[in-house]
Amino acid sequence: MLEPAPGVTLSWTSHYDDYSSGFREVIVAAGDDWAIYQSLFDDDPAHEVGADDYYIVFSGIDYRACVEAELPDEAEREALAALALGERQVLEDSSIQGNPAVRAGEEVDFFLMGETVTAREIVIDVAEDDEDNTDQTITVLGAHPYTAKIDWGDGTIDRLMLIAEAETVPDMPPAELLGDCAAFLNKTEQ
Repeated sequence: MLEPAPGVTLSWTSHYDDYSSGFREVIVAAGDDWAIYQSLFDDDPAHEVGADDYYIVFSGIDYRACVEAELPDEAEREALAALALGERQVLEDSSIQGNPAVRAGEEVDFFLMGETVTAREIVIDVAEDDEDNTDQTITVLGAHPYTAKIDWGDGTIDRLMLIAEAETVPDMPPAELLGDCAAFLNKTEQ
């Protein structure tokens, strides 16, 4: 299985009720516990890439739009990585929207690309009085920090179907499109 690196493309399927659709994303930059992705719009060739098309994922668990102001600090990133590995059971105070507790769940088998791989379920446990958000269950691959499945808690399930290497590595987007995520690029260049 490919490690997260620029040019790696992930293909997903999304299910809600009787409706299914697919989408793709490509990694434009990656570090030890993070990857910056660009959403790909195959069905809309006229789509102009903008800042809203980029997001960063920490340890396969925590998704943040690059245009967001708040990204997790080093201690929170270390805690997220420990959750994904099963070395920590709960992160009580997160900077994720709504400040949910993040809990390590069961180790599970996940079928991906013709083989069964080890993964871990992570539960984003929102407060009972938070009416704007629902609990989510994220399945993270054990060998690499890829999100493999997201159960959004509202009947929608996104599932990773394919990890492939792109024929061409995408150009590095300009810093103004990456917002706060651009700071991570400097860390990989040092």
